[in-house]
Amino acid sequence: MRRIIFFTIGLSIVILAKTVQVNITADKFWASQNQNITKFNGHVKMTKGDDFLFCNNLTINTMKEKDTNKTIPKEYISEGNVSYSFSNPKTTFKGRGDKVIYYPLEGKYIVLGNGYLEDTASGRILKGDKIYLDNTNGDAHIEGKKNKPVQFTFTIEEKTKDTNATH
Repeated sequence: MRRIIFFTIGLSIVILAKTVQVNITADKFWASQNQNITKFNGHVKMTKGDDFLFCNNLTINTMKEKDTNKTIPKEYISEGNVSYSFSNPKTTFKGRGDKVIYYPLEGKYIVLGNGYLEDTASGRILKGDKIYLDNTNGDAHIEGKKNKPVQFTFTIEEKTKDTNATH
């Protein structure tokens, strides 16, 4: 039990490397230092500042950082009724899906099953069975299903010709 507490504290410190507090609540918790894995099950709620993640199950796969030998998160896998909101300096993304995988070292997100992703700054909305988002460069890739195509919604400003203007 003592190892689990220290492992959790250690994981929290690594997650907080930029001195941002991360809070995770769930019905159940399990961790294995030998397997580099932490699992939260049932009514999972993770918050970090204004960012949040809600899901049924959250698995955090960790690894040892090469330079410091500290345990750091390499992959977050959230499953079951996933909803989230996260921000970067340019925008806030809100979305949902059946499963969301986040690779923090690469800044990449994958939304699987009934994916929905909204960029609140631009008003763009992406819908598809698989949504790939690279948060470092803003690239996105969306895949649909045969009976459920990709949807992309955006707003444009059209310039209209002024018929009263003189030339």
